[in-house]
Amino acid sequence: MVADKTTRRAYFLIFTIFIGGAGTYAVMPFLAIQMSRAAHLSPSLIGALLATSIVIARGLMLISGALSDRLGPKRFLLSGTMLIGASYAGFALSRTLVLVVLSVLVNAIGVALFQPSSKSLLFACTSSGRWQNIFAWRAAAFSAGVALGAGLGGALSQDFSFQQIFLLASYLYAALVPFLWLFVLPATPPYQQAAPFPWQGIYDALRNRQLLALTAVVAAFWILYAQFTITVPLAFAAMNRTQALGLVFVLNAVLVAVGQVPILQMVNRMSKNVNQQLAAGLVLVGLGLGSIALTFPSWISAIVLSVLLSLGEMLVVPNLDLSAGKLAKNGLTGTYFGVTSLGWMVGGGVGGVFGGAVLQFGQSHSVPSLLWLVCAGFATMVAMVVYIGLQWLV
Repeated sequence: MVADKTTRRAYFLIFTIFIGGAGTYAVMPFLAIQMSRAAHLSPSLIGALLATSIVIARGLMLISGALSDRLGPKRFLLSGTMLIGASYAGFALSRTLVLVVLSVLVNAIGVALFQPSSKSLLFACTSSGRWQNIFAWRAAAFSAGVALGAGLGGALSQDFSFQQIFLLASYLYAALVPFLWLFVLPATPPYQQAAPFPWQGIYDALRNRQLLALTAVVAAFWILYAQFTITVPLAFAAMNRTQALGLVFVLNAVLVAVGQVPILQMVNRMSKNVNQQLAAGLVLVGLGLGSIALTFPSWISAIVLSVLLSLGEMLVVPNLDLSAGKLAKNGLTGTYFGVTSLGWMVGGGVGGVFGGAVLQFGQSHSVPSLLWLVCAGFATMVAMVVYIGLQWLV
């Protein structure tokens, strides 16, 4: 019965992630617009603030993950949820640069507190044989929340102001706090807190070569995924295919939400080797981006890109989390998730700069397909390294 209760807590936490994803992506498309209209900030300053927010959030996850291992996830989950909600209220009410910067910092800290501790608690509440399945459900729930939130935000924007939508998201996060307290967070952690002092835990994690290799794979994946969110929109806009671009994002969210669990279950029936699943996922992501070189930005490329990239994402994302958790030793699960978040930070930053530079170079030299061919080749190379060289992921 105890095991059933702890497993139930994991699914309640996944539901929280679904609701949180819906609240976040109900406002995310309007964040830059709200900052511009309410505080009259320039596009370059808005971009710099949002990029800084990502760097701060991912960087702080290393510390927050280690502290979560030492002190337990309860206070970090609650604090993170409250801070994210407070930041949305801040964005709604901010009229000056100082208040916008404060809201950005509060949001970054909230995300940093929530992410590693939530993943650590999922591991703690689930038996080892179900870890991959639980992280598949987590990915599916988040994608479903993204799809719901984007649709809800778009519908609400027809009748409500951006300020009201941000306040609504803030209320939603406020409602999650008692839900977490009552249904997710146990009075005591469901595992023994044997983590060393945080700095020692971070030091030990950074000395783990397997974890560092996994973090490099995380960075490589986010270098590729950054093209989906940064250079793919630029390429479609250059070809006046913005309507097809909308289809890319909607299809991606829907496909991952609906297909994540059944696809991973089907793949597991063929092979449970994590190396093979990660390598196959990376190849699919590369093929998706590479397909743009063959079809060019069009309705066809939108569909092909969405399907291939979504399938790759379904194989890569849960298995990266699974691998980080399995590598964790001596109660350092949160710390290990914090270290891999550095790969996300580096990959996202490098991917944006690299992709933008190669895209511009290709367009200026009449080779518009250059970036997509480079991405396909890079993904194939990383997949080969994962499959051949990283046997510790099995």
